[in-house]
Amino acid sequence: MLARIRWAFPSDIPSLASFFRKAYGEDTVFSSEPFLRWFFGSERDTSHLLSVIAVDRSGGVVAHYGGVRSEIELDGQALSLVWGVNSFTLPEHREEGLGGSLVRFLMGKYDVFGVISFTPKTAQFYEKNSFYLFDRQRFRRFVAVLDPQTLAMANLISADVARLRDLLGEARVPITAGASGSQELCPESFCTRIPPSGISHPREVRMTSRRSPDFLRWRFFSFPHPRYEALAWPSSRDEVCAGWLVARRERIYPTEMHMTRIVDLWGQDEKLEVLLRALLARCRGRGDAFVDCSLFGAWCEHLLDRLGFVRLADEDVALLPQVTCPAEPRPNNDFVGLFSERYGTRIRTVDWSEAYFTRMDSDRDRLSRRWQLDEAPREAV
Repeated sequence: MLARIRWAFPSDIPSLASFFRKAYGEDTVFSSEPFLRWFFGSERDTSHLLSVIAVDRSGGVVAHYGGVRSEIELDGQALSLVWGVNSFTLPEHREEGLGGSLVRFLMGKYDVFGVISFTPKTAQFYEKNSFYLFDRQRFRRFVAVLDPQTLAMANLISADVARLRDLLGEARVPITAGASGSQELCPESFCTRIPPSGISHPREVRMTSRRSPDFLRWRFFSFPHPRYEALAWPSSRDEVCAGWLVARRERIYPTEMHMTRIVDLWGQDEKLEVLLRALLARCRGRGDAFVDCSLFGAWCEHLLDRLGFVRLADEDVALLPQVTCPAEPRPNNDFVGLFSERYGTRIRTVDWSEAYFTRMDSDRDRLSRRWQLDEAPREAV
């Protein structure tokens, strides 16, 4: 192997931008140097980026594997976590084993190393390298239809319209202002700022991302993304949030229609129901075709079902566009894999139904096009 594996440093950012233009095209968001500094700059107390590169003899980047810094809670214990993202090797350097070498470079450097979204063939590689894949369970997608024209989206991406109609039906989601037993809660009381001490943790979930204020601020409000909508429900203790929802509205190109994607959802059932009903009412009022929510784990399914969301599982996920710029079908390869030298045995005791991950995790909700960076940023919180 002629290429050398090493950490990327801030001085490598121009070379990384050039590499990503070759990998993903001129319009990729990863051609933006400010975006690269933010996205791979979450490594703490080091001089390097959270980005591993393979460089040839001339110093050019020929392969890359990046990371997104986070934490997870495992049975109440906080563990450091890095999600592996953006794995790519230039065509002329494939079959040199660079991809596997980049992955192994990161394995073991954190309490937990995780990956989301990979093909069944790649799953074999991860299993061979001691990743826990939750019996190859995948993210499940839920949609709430607000406009009958949603069915036309299947035509847009050449999907099975008849199958989509069977799943969704013709009726739209019924929306009422309040939740059963929650008349004392009103949308006017919603907090749009990050709670200073985090969000309450449902006992049914053994493993999930730790939603610390610092992480939420970095993830949603520290860079000029398209505008996120954050709704939080304060608990009786002002410092802790009892319900938290983040969503992002997207245009479905090349049409003029929009959908709203729920990026994160967490907290107590009663409060979440109020937040979800408020979001659905807002989305219907502004003319969205549907609301989308993708989740790993069983914890929130009963709530979404009660509110009229329909589950699109496994192969049905591609019946509506998940990629919206432009609209494209995408097969459901949203598997999850976790590796840990120290905590691997404990992690393997967690069933898929006891874990909970959302589009907030890894890079499931990142931008794709550079021009999207020019959209109006949300005010800092």
